[in-house]
Amino acid sequence: MTRPDDLSAPTLPDGSTAATTPRLTPVQARPIAHALAGRLEPGPPGGTSAWTVTGEPPLVEVAVGSGRHGTVRYVRLRPQE
Repeated sequence: MTRPDDLSAPTLPDGSTAATTPRLTPVQARPIAHALAGRLEPGPPGGTSAWTVTGEPPLVEVAVGSGRHGTVRYVRLRPQE
């Protein structure tokens, strides 16, 4: 099994989908990997995502750039409320 570059394009709170996915540093990726440990299953064949999160997905805070491309930057993993 190979490590995916991303899970899927992020869906933002306003319902839109980001056109890009943020690249994570190892320090940023560690808490996300911990939150998803044991909760990933292969996505459907021909789907848009290589992986599917089982259960409630973690809430990740991102910042969306105002430029033409709307680059998404990872901010932090929000605590479960």
